[in-house]
Amino acid sequence: MDDKNNTETRARTEVERLLFKNERMQDALLSLKDTMSRMIGEGRLPNDDEVHQWFEGIDRKLEQRGR
Repeated sequence: MDDKNNTETRARTEVERLLFKNERMQDALLSLKDTMSRMIGEGRLPNDDEVHQWFEGIDRKLEQRGR
């Protein structure tokens, strides 16, 4: 019975670790979008198609991680 509880604890710990890692990645991507938006507003980053493609890539990553 101890093995079963130990296995369940390890599995739960692994899931918690992965969820934490996922949350950190989402936070980093959102922070990047925020920084890029500010840079566009300040004129330090062009408001062009290439930058918009970066935003779309970030959005796709966020969507994939939200599943």
